[in-house]
Parts: sequence; C-alpha cells; structure tokens
Amino acid sequence: MPRARASRATRAVIVADSTKFGRRSFSSVGGVDVLDTIITDDGLSEEWRAALEARGYRLLIAEA
Repeated sequence: MPRARASRATRAVIVADSTKFGRRSFSSVGGVDVLDTIITDDGLSEEWRAALEARGYRLLIAEA
C-alpha cells in the first residue's frame, strides 16, 4: 500500500497471518506507522500481541 494513500485514509488496516510477524520481508506495506488496525489469526504469540497493543494498534484476532 503506498504510504501517501494510507496516510490520507480514515483508517488503514492490514490482514496478515501470524507467521508473518517477526520475519524480514521482501516488500513493505508502506511502514507500520500508517496502520491503525491489524487483523491476524489466533496463532500470534502473546509477546507479539502485547507489543502491538502497547504501540497503540487495534488488534483483531480471527479464530479458526
């Protein structure tokens, strides 16, 4: 997602499965500073959940 588009949006949401957290990526979503909501699966560790919530992200967990 281009940073300019995300920064003008009312809300910026990313959907990523739990295996994507803590890994380096070939591409970027424009920087996590433009995101406000993260949707992921229930495999996300408690450490990641706490870290994301501490940074102010709204975290939605999809249960299988």
